[in-house]
Formats: sequence, structure tokens, C-alpha cells
Amino acid sequence: MEYMGLDVHKQYSVACVFNEESGGTEHYRLMNSRAEFQKLFSLHPEAKVVMEAGRSSYMVYDTIEDLVSDIQMANPLKVKAIAWAVVKNDKVDAETLSKLRRADVVPQSYLRNKENRELLYLLRQRMFFVKVRTMVKNRIHSLVDRQPEGVRASKPEVSDLFGNKGKQWLRSLKLSPAEARMLNEMLAMLDFLDAEIASSNRLLYKVIKEDPIAKRLATIPGIGIFYALLIRAEIGDINRFPDDSKLIAYAGLAPSLDESGGKSFHGRLPHQCNHWLKWALIEAVYPAIRKELWLKNRHSRIARQKDYNTAKVATARLLMTLVYRIWKSERVYSQEKPLQGKSKKRMALSHS
Repeated sequence: MEYMGLDVHKQYSVACVFNEESGGTEHYRLMNSRAEFQKLFSLHPEAKVVMEAGRSSYMVYDTIEDLVSDIQMANPLKVKAIAWAVVKNDKVDAETLSKLRRADVVPQSYLRNKENRELLYLLRQRMFFVKVRTMVKNRIHSLVDRQPEGVRASKPEVSDLFGNKGKQWLRSLKLSPAEARMLNEMLAMLDFLDAEIASSNRLLYKVIKEDPIAKRLATIPGIGIFYALLIRAEIGDINRFPDDSKLIAYAGLAPSLDESGGKSFHGRLPHQCNHWLKWALIEAVYPAIRKELWLKNRHSRIARQKDYNTAKVATARLLMTLVYRIWKSERVYSQEKPLQGKSKKRMALSHS
């Protein structure tokens, strides 16, 4: 049996093939083209392959997926923890991966299919546009704030400065040529971003109609369409988590725990986690407690007993538990039918 470790880079990859019978290794350096990978796998057709997750990994994976019968994606941080080396180069990395594969101790990353990745890219693109739009709005606010008092006093009483009435006022301002140009450029960028975000929203509405899991998740208080699709895409396959505690840990919502001498110390939230999933659940807390009374009461009680941030994270954990149970049970959220779980508080589900 042969085991192949692939150290993948943007333009090229380094492969190490470990032969179990002879105990020998062979090293190859090849460009990331299908033709070169075909040559490699024609020499080692039965090799079991492993490569580290990284920026270029899925590009290579899509290239070789139909050329190999057994491939794994390794978690690079956990690989470093298992196989630390003083000397580190492409050959050493590839050989380390091949030997981990042979020992069947590869710390695996979730291998996403192409459809799942494309949805993630779409959602993250929308989040990027929203982030840039917020930056542009802040710059416009800054420009207005540095104007003379008379200009600032003429600002209309509107809840949104970037609605139709607010934009009309912004375009009517008497500014210096340089500031007028900056304002016009930023307003043009704002119009472009608004159009792109609206276009993304229309596409997401179409996507969620064809995804029953995301539709059920959207019924959870505070989640809605966008967060439902993001959570759906980031998790991918709920069956890779044996219980909700594992999913909570994956999202980085479980504080670190240090037990020694019969004492327990809870620390900060872990940095190594799915940051997109963590962000979505934290952001969903505010609309959730506005919509659902029992969530609001629980949040308020924890905030009084401890502090506001602790209450926010605790509520996010509870929302993640709801995500897990609704996904696994194939039901929708409902106030009318409570389901008792580990928490003494009500977690309501009903058949869809």
C-alpha cells in the first residue's frame, strides 16, 4: 500500500509517496496542472492521499478529485501539534503528511463539496459588501461632522441619513471642490454597493426556497434568511457533530476550561473556531431577544447575575442548541410546542 502526502502551493505542489512494503519514499515536485497530476497518479494509482487545508487546496482537490479513490484534507494547525519538526521545508511537510496518513492519525478538516463552497463564497461576498458599505457611510458621517455648524444644523430629521431624503440633502451641500468630489465619489460607491447587496438578497431568496434545512433554521428567533443560509453553509453536514456541545465548541462559543486540584476555571472563548459561524450566532442575539420573550428573560437574568457580554454569549449558545435540534429533528421553531432539553428553559419545536 502507498500513502501520498501533498504539500500544496499556489503554483506547484510537492508530493511524497511512502511505500509500506519497502519502507522507502519518493518525492515529486509538479505544477498544479491536471496533466502533471495524471502522470503522478498513473505511477501510483492506488495511493491514499492527504493534503493540508489551505488557500489553494480546493483548487487542487477539484483537479484531482476524479483521479484518486481515497483523499483526506488535514487540519494544518492540528498537524503542527502532532508532528512538530525543527527542520521544515516542502519535502518534510509532504513526508510528514504521508506518514500520518499511513498511521491513520490525520487530523481531518471537513471536506466541502463544490456546491457548498460556492454558497459560502456568495454569502461571504455579501458580507464583504456590507462591511465596505458601513465603512463608506462612516466616512460620509465624518465628512459631515467636520462641516461648519450652520451646515450641520441644516441636516434633516431623518432616521436614516442614507435614505432618499438624506441623500438629497447630502447632494445639496455647498462644499469645497475637493470635499464635493469626495462626497460624490462616496455616494456613487454607496449606490453601487446598495445595488450589489440587493442583487445578492434576491439570489439568496431563491436559494433558501430550494433548501428545506435553511428554511427551517430561518424560523428560529433572530436567525432570518441570511443567517440561516450562512449557518447552513458553514456547518455543511450536521451529522459530523455527535451532539450540540460539539457544534457549540466548533463555533467557538464554549469558554475554555482549566481544571486542576479539584477547581475549575472558565477562561476566554477560543480563538481557533469557525469565526463566520460564531459571528452569525452573536449577531442573531439582539433580534432574537427582541422577538422572543423567554429568550429575553433568560438573557436579562444572566446579565444581572454576571455581565452583558456573558449573557450575549450564553444566548448565542442557546440559539446554537436550537439550530442543532431543529436540523436533526427536521422540524420548525414554534412557541406553541415546547421541548424540554438539557436547559430548563423552553426550546420549542413543531413539525414542518
